Amino acid sequence: MNTFQTVFEQQKRHFASGVTRTYQWRVEQIDRMARLLGENETALQQAIAKDFKTASQEQVFETLACLGEVEFQKSQLKDWMAPTEAPVPKALAATGHRGVIYRDPYGVALIIGPFNGPLLLLLRPAIAALAAGNCCVLKLSEKA
Repeated sequence: MNTFQTVFEQQKRHFASGVTRTYQWRVEQIDRMARLLGENETALQQAIAKDFKTASQEQVFETLACLGEVEFQKSQLKDWMAPTEAPVPKALAATGHRGVIYRDPYGVALIIGPFNGPLLLLLRPAIAALAAGNCCVLKLSEKA
């Protein structure tokens, strides 16, 4: 079995364990992503500068926008995880029925980012997938 398939199978088993459904797991994962960005901020910004030769604001934006995304996801997470009332037809409501929407994670998300593109295109979807309770595999595209 190739390496990618092995990683995918490990992630599927991890998701099946049910651990990713908890609020604590989700917050821990996106906090880990923030630590990864914080600890490597200078190196990431230097790599972005070397690849794109952009203004210094762009280099800083790439990392700060991801950190901002982490904070936004954390601020909304409890509300997103809460069950939500949904309308039901009057005939069902009259007999005491009610509708509830439960937002459950799907499983393993494959996030493919451009090998020479903005860091945001890889990390923001990963942050959202983790906050939603999914495992994710990040991969750089071979064809960008």
